[in-house]
Amino acid sequence: ISRMLKSQKEYLLHKIRSLSRSNVVYPGLNLFKEGRAITNIYDQVPGVREAGWSVPVNNAREMSSLGQNKELQRALHGFLRQVTAHKEAWPFHEPVPDSVTDYLEVIHDPVDLSLIKKRLSHGTYYKKLDDMLADLRKMCDNCRLYNQKDTQYYKAAELLQKFFEPLGEDIRRQLCR
Repeated sequence: ISRMLKSQKEYLLHKIRSLSRSNVVYPGLNLFKEGRAITNIYDQVPGVREAGWSVPVNNAREMSSLGQNKELQRALHGFLRQVTAHKEAWPFHEPVPDSVTDYLEVIHDPVDLSLIKKRLSHGTYYKKLDDMLADLRKMCDNCRLYNQKDTQYYKAAELLQKFFEPLGEDIRRQLCR
């Protein structure tokens, strides 16, 4: 049986290599060391054309707006830093601990600042300011839904949202310039 499996494995590997170029290793890119950016992926990245890769239509638009995206990402990082540094952000820095056993029975889509930071660090999750604002609002809404009005958590959510809403509008005006 082991000889038969070995023979089958060799045949499959041979067939894969004849149909694919996945075993070809291309040299690394030097253009980043030279401070240049990729402007034409087909000509500047070896193997892309050979692999049959093409830019999907929606990504073509995204690639043309890379400059705008960098500006947006920079603005969102600054926005999140300011929100996180606010004195009323303390309850939102980390997820609600598992020791609050009924939290997920009440809140079905938990959001906290560490999750927002993680989403932002991916660079593609937040396509516009409103996406991040929606997460921040959901975070505060969740807090107000779970906690009573007279608690420090509820009050922190109220004050933090009063802080980030006008700040978000300031950032929107800056991005529109």
